Amino acid sequence: FRSLRELDETVVLSIIPDVNYAIGSPSKAQATGVIKNDDRLFCTPFDLLFLQDLSGSFWDDLPIVRKLLPGIFTEVNSLQPNTPIGISSFIDKPVAPFGVFPDYVYRTDQSLTTNTVLLQSVYDNLVIGSGYDAPESQLEALLQVALRPTEVGFRVGTKRVVVLLDR
Repeated sequence: FRSLRELDETVVLSIIPDVNYAIGSPSKAQATGVIKNDDRLFCTPFDLLFLQDLSGSFWDDLPIVRKLLPGIFTEVNSLQPNTPIGISSFIDKPVAPFGVFPDYVYRTDQSLTTNTVLLQSVYDNLVIGSGYDAPESQLEALLQVALRPTEVGFRVGTKRVVVLLDR
């Protein structure tokens, strides 16, 4: 498909290591993330939050996400203009055997904004941490997103879309 609009049931974002990246790549092998459209998601305003894994296992994927962001911002705004986007991250508990200090289970890196230059800058400055063991704190991070709607900047009455970027 050529754009996210061409799929009326599913929106696919592709992020695969060691591949040339493009949103809407025709290769099914590249489809690793799927957001299901409930037929109303892109007709009404929605808030979008990237929840980024910053553990050591994501060291080679973070630069790829950074390169994909301008296209993602464009596609999201073609679906719903002026969609606010935010960035949160997680690593792991900052204690052995899970991780080490200064790892953390959740952080709001940028509350929702429509300023894509700011969002790109925040993403460009994210730093990979440790996270010693294989399971990271993604479930706790999702819980923290749900418990912090004001901090994240979620608007009342809008759909809340969280894109979990994790291995």
